[in-house]
Amino acid sequence: GLGVAHSAVAHQPLQGHTGGVVGGSSSLAWLPDGSAGYVVLTNSDNGSRVLERPLVRYLYQSKVSSREILPPPAAASDGWFRVVNSRNEIFRLPEYLFNVLRLSKAADGVQLNAVVPGMGSATLLHYGNDHYADADSKNVVNNALLRDQSGEVEGFLSDTDYFERVSAFSAIAPVLSVLLALVLLDLAADLLVGGR
Repeated sequence: GLGVAHSAVAHQPLQGHTGGVVGGSSSLAWLPDGSAGYVVLTNSDNGSRVLERPLVRYLYQSKVSSREILPPPAAASDGWFRVVNSRNEIFRLPEYLFNVLRLSKAADGVQLNAVVPGMGSATLLHYGNDHYADADSKNVVNNALLRDQSGEVEGFLSDTDYFERVSAFSAIAPVLSVLLALVLLDLAADLLVGGR
């Protein structure tokens, strides 16, 4: 079924789903009470993001007030997180291996780092209630830490991707095992060919 994301644009709550391919993007969103919504289809990679803010302003028919960036909550959010709902069956294994994030507390939010160095990082600014916006696009609050009833962080929602909390071993071991398998295959190939 449709993965419904709960997010905020220009500090206004929305529900919906976004998607895209190289050269195109789409966004379906509606107000939480279901009274109004919009659909945007564009032939650019970020066209729907550019249009979100004015559309939400129109839907709420009010000016967006500036909102203070808050310090992150005191409860620990540091940890490893792996994507759960891979959207592409062809890339499920690579996503399982490499779509792992390390969250760590930063001064004004949280820092995201990919498990493989050089594959990306982001700083997320805290806007209250465990809702975060990428520091590069402060007007789109579409990241959230999800907590269980005891207050422990159990997951991380980024747009429509859900990341579950995993142990450090579970985050790193699959990548290391693939690297070890590649080294062993190389050694086996050399032995078969009569190399080294």
